[in-house]
Amino acid sequence: MQIKYFLILGVLINEAYAYKEANLAIFFGSYFVVLLGIAIYIFSIVRKPYRKPENSSINAAQISLDTQG
Repeated sequence: MQIKYFLILGVLINEAYAYKEANLAIFFGSYFVVLLGIAIYIFSIVRKPYRKPENSSINAAQISLDTQG
């Protein structure tokens, strides 16, 4: 969901500055926003597997407590 907003924002900035002036710094600056959004998206995907073992260990602890008592 996050990557959509960064892509839309980057494209809008790119289109706005492309019609005003053909400056390469502004052109690459608009795509920096898109790359930042992709980096945040990849980082959120990479962090997800590290969350799952915590939840599964908590569930395993709850199951063991339920079976004991």
